[in-house]
Parts: sequence; C-alpha cells; structure tokens
Amino acid sequence: MSSDALDPDLTPPRRFWLVRRHRGAAESETGIVAEGAVWSSGQVALHWPGHLS
Repeated sequence: MSSDALDPDLTPPRRFWLVRRHRGAAESETGIVAEGAVWSSGQVALHWPGHLS
C-alpha cells in the first residue's frame, strides 16, 4: 500500500483509562477500573480488566 492511498483524516486510536476517584466511606477500590481506545470515527472500545465474580 502506498502512502498516497492513506486517508489524511485518519488518526491513530487514542488510548484512555477510566479512573475511579472516590473519597467517601464506600468499600469500592479507587484507581484504574477500565481502559479503552477512541478511533478517528468516534467509535470507542472499552475493556474492563479483572475477574468475574
């Protein structure tokens, strides 16, 4: 594929974290609870790491 065929409006996916910051008395843990990526189309992929209970 030549570079002429690349769409200049496309950008690499942007990565992000979903962070829980709770300062109350709840027992929920704080920190990174999910990770994701946003594509140039605006679509999002979200991943909740961890184990099922």
